[in-house]
Amino acid sequence: MGFIIGVILIVLYNLLKKLFSKDKSKAIRAKGSLFYHEDTYCNVQLLPIENFDLFKKQVKEINAILQNESNQFGYDEILVREENIELIQRKIQKKELELLFKKLQVKKHLKVVTGYGRNYRVKSKNTIGYGTDYSAIYYHYKNSYATKIWMTNIESFDKEKVIELFLELGKKWHLALVNWKTMHLVNLKNKEEITRYLS
Repeated sequence: MGFIIGVILIVLYNLLKKLFSKDKSKAIRAKGSLFYHEDTYCNVQLLPIENFDLFKKQVKEINAILQNESNQFGYDEILVREENIELIQRKIQKKELELLFKKLQVKKHLKVVTGYGRNYRVKSKNTIGYGTDYSAIYYHYKNSYATKIWMTNIESFDKEKVIELFLELGKKWHLALVNWKTMHLVNLKNKEEITRYLS
């Protein structure tokens, strides 16, 4: 009886070891042609402009937390960002974004990965990016519609092309840019605001 239990335990151990080591290696070794650090996800994003007043309120709340709650270990309070109208409600099709982003004349990437540190990489599902590691514009999609549009360090892009892209996105789908890190809010229908933000 003890022998049978021993065999069962060894088999279970080997199965669990195989199962977890396989998942771990997939997560750590995911390959892609474009990487963004998980901390930069949607730090600078495009959202429906109807949320603008809500964003102003949230920016004030975040600033208050930053000024009042800091200690040597970080922050005690968490603010969950809200949106009255989500981007997917704009029904922005992938093919429409493809045509616009193509004008930036930067490389398109179908295999996007995210993670942290030197080795941890996971596939960013349903994500397409344009640019290079740490300097790109991305979008998530569901059923061929954009659910999120965000960017990292686009200062390396051609400024005039970015201005034209933002204006077109703003006018066609009534979008605003929100930089949660610097607390900037930009009406993408306004060329002066866009130019000031990119300067």
